[in-house]
This record gives sequence, C-alpha cells and structure tokens, in this order.
Amino acid sequence: MPRKQSNIKCHHQQVEELTYHPYIFLFPPLSPQEFQNLRADIVINGQFSNP
Repeated sequence: MPRKQSNIKCHHQQVEELTYHPYIFLFPPLSPQEFQNLRADIVINGQFSNP
C-alpha cells in the first residue's frame, strides 16, 4: 500500500516561509525566563481559562 503524503512541513524548513497572525504584534515577546515559567505553569495547572 503506498504511503500518503503528509501536509506537515519538515522541521528543517526555513522560518521565512511562516506567516504570522497580525495580532502577534499586539503583545511583547516573552523573555526566556517568562517562557520557562509559562511552560512550568501549564505543566502544573494545564491550559484553562477562568470564567
């Protein structure tokens, strides 16, 4: 049986091919420490929103 071609792009593809959503520019980027804190918090608490 032939393999189906995947629509997933390879990890070695150049970043220039990505398109960013315009809203990304409304928020400042996270520092490396802020990103690590966010990751740790998601591991502990999961992703959810408070009503």
